[in-house]
Amino acid sequence: MKSNIQMKNSYQKLEDNFGISRAVQLKMINDLHTEMSSGLIGQKSSLRMMPSFAEPPKGNETGKYLSLDFGGTNLRIAATDLMGNGNVVEICAEKKVIDKNVQAGSKENLFDFIAESLSDFIVKNDMNNSDDKLLGFTFSFPFEQLGLTSGKLLSWTKGFSVGGVVGEDVVKLLNESIAKKGIKNIKIVSLVNDTVGALAYGRYKNSGCDMSVILGTGTNAAYIEDVSKIKKYALGENLVGKMMVNTEWGNFSKLPRTAYDKKLDEATENSGLNMMEKMVSAKYVAELVKIIFSDFVDRNIFSVKIDKQEQAASLFAAENISEVVGDNSPELKFVEKELKSLGMNGTNLKDRILFKKICDDVMERSSQIIATMIVGVVLWMDPKFDKSHVVAIDGTLYEKASGYKKSLMKNVDNLLGNNAGKIALILSKDGSGMGAAITGATRGGVSDAKISRKLSAI
Repeated sequence: MKSNIQMKNSYQKLEDNFGISRAVQLKMINDLHTEMSSGLIGQKSSLRMMPSFAEPPKGNETGKYLSLDFGGTNLRIAATDLMGNGNVVEICAEKKVIDKNVQAGSKENLFDFIAESLSDFIVKNDMNNSDDKLLGFTFSFPFEQLGLTSGKLLSWTKGFSVGGVVGEDVVKLLNESIAKKGIKNIKIVSLVNDTVGALAYGRYKNSGCDMSVILGTGTNAAYIEDVSKIKKYALGENLVGKMMVNTEWGNFSKLPRTAYDKKLDEATENSGLNMMEKMVSAKYVAELVKIIFSDFVDRNIFSVKIDKQEQAASLFAAENISEVVGDNSPELKFVEKELKSLGMNGTNLKDRILFKKICDDVMERSSQIIATMIVGVVLWMDPKFDKSHVVAIDGTLYEKASGYKKSLMKNVDNLLGNNAGKIALILSKDGSGMGAAITGATRGGVSDAKISRKLSAI
């Protein structure tokens, strides 16, 4: 059995590896601002800083819209009524699971599936009439926005491998399938990614909302920028005003990484990319815990060895970490159950405390990094904190992980110091789809500008 000293040393090593000091946080913010500045003018940066070509909503937009939210696992279709004064009503909505054969099939199969699902929705909800139907399209994959209704796919993620779509305009492909299916009078009025959609929805509901964060399987953020600072495109005239910008911050690379992070990155298909996402998001935190656990097993830190025959590590996911973190029972019975699922039987309380510590530290670091990034983006917009800010957050990690909301708010306020309380975090559940409709209703002057490439998007 391992001594108390060995356990204590293991706790301390975890703290040293995963604790982030205030000095490191301040450096992260400084590096974030450098990367944001470079990305906005088209220079080399780990942040794409993609303009949306859409002004932030004013909250007085009205009208009936359809929305398509193509997020990965599901396709969500909704009919939305914008009432003005920040009021929005979702009249009806439907989710369809995207089959594996569609995820790895041809581009025709994919966009025909979307168009057919849209057609079924229209018929099912008795919308098959001659009136024009305005549609907002949320496309939650990395794409280069070329205008309010135009964007070329940069790469597939989330297990998709549909051929012939990378480099193509996804709105053009969808319009072709809509025409093929004979759907009448559909006009796509906006193309947004889920982060910009969440920001549009948050802003429509609350005029103080100027930033959004997606924190689930992956992570990303959008915020409201002065058009004059966006130099990567030549807009054809000296436009003024504000525009929603998609940072693609999951690829932020100026972070202190541990040997565990490096091992995780080496095992991924996109090694060298999406460094921050691999340190904070639901897709990767469980993998990180398993790597640390395996290291501790190999070094005989636990009091018992692992039974490789019974190991079921592939089933261990972010939900399991959340339940481990939330286990406050005297004997940590749920932690014991999770260790058994990882092939470790006959654990004592010290073993369970150590495993809970691993999960706690991985999740706390995720919270600290996201808090630092949120504060950094707000400081970019408002260096002197002249006003308060609202951040709309969507995603299962934020919504469902045990203690995550509380931890994130605590870390934001700790970093703000005397300005604590000037950033409010609000849950914006399923806001990205409605945000596409709201963006279509906004249709500001920026989105209608004739654009040309100035510098390559990084």
